[in-house]
Amino acid sequence: MSARWMLDLTFRSEKLGIFIATFSNIILLGMLTFKATNSYGAYRHLMFAYTIIEMIYSVLSFMAGMVAHSTDKAFVVFSLYYGYVKRSIAPLFLVDFCGIYFTLLLLLVVHFIYRFFVVCDFKKLEYFKGYYLFFWVFGSVICGFSNALLKFFMFPQNERLSNELSNDFMTYYNLTMDQVVYNGPNYYSCDKSGKCERPLGDWITMIYLSSGLVSSLFIMCYCGYRSTTQLNKRHPNGSVRTNELQKQLMTALIIQSVIPIVFMYIPIILLFVTPMFRVGFGPYVNIAMATLAIYPPIDQFAIIYVIKDFRTAVKGGHPKVSYLQLRDFRFLQL
Repeated sequence: MSARWMLDLTFRSEKLGIFIATFSNIILLGMLTFKATNSYGAYRHLMFAYTIIEMIYSVLSFMAGMVAHSTDKAFVVFSLYYGYVKRSIAPLFLVDFCGIYFTLLLLLVVHFIYRFFVVCDFKKLEYFKGYYLFFWVFGSVICGFSNALLKFFMFPQNERLSNELSNDFMTYYNLTMDQVVYNGPNYYSCDKSGKCERPLGDWITMIYLSSGLVSSLFIMCYCGYRSTTQLNKRHPNGSVRTNELQKQLMTALIIQSVIPIVFMYIPIILLFVTPMFRVGFGPYVNIAMATLAIYPPIDQFAIIYVIKDFRTAVKGGHPKVSYLQLRDFRFLQL
């Protein structure tokens, strides 16, 4: 049964994602440039870096045209091959998106660590000043693309996996293996008699990448939970503006925790892990790829909404509450 419409769904999501993300990123960059004062401190610079990475993310998502397929033995990300470059290096255009994906997740975790320090351990904000901030951002980029290169070298196209996928690709997408380039692990390599082996390199690499995703999710949830718990405490000496800021920050943390978990973490963790347990979703795994494509604009509009300075500015008003007031709240903790 043909499922070519799943590929069309993903391609359209990527086009929609870059179109809306361009608009939302321009708005957010404008807010950061003209509405975010120096009182935002390192948060402003961190948001600049995060917004630029999200712009690159949307561009690479669109350029790669990446879709996916999973079976009960393997999963691959693939794109149509037009012969513009050598087949051996064409998968680099797939893994560069993987690199920016990992980078974006790491920067997201850095965001939550920063907010955790702001609310729960203000003295450690020294680690986000000057060169420290550069190392947080640059380190995320290096780690993200290192993981992508690891994926490129560990999961090259091979004849056995191509033969196993060829029937599915023809059935679901009406494509031959010569029309695509792919990259992905083969968890179970089976011969004609049905005897299967577990390629050690594929398993070690994917356990490492999956563990990294789960660890980053744990750090994000831990920092979000601790920060939200602290923000939810009532302080009798707090001003009205401080209490308003507490509510604003708590709402921001909740929203910006739920969005990446739903649109970034859950889809990819399922894509990585389910074939390990001999569960494959075939072409329907492209629902996960579609959610990845539309994540940036949803995230950016959420940021604009939850930060009152930005929301007020978009409505044409004058900001009344800024992160400068966070000092009032921090001193209540000391």
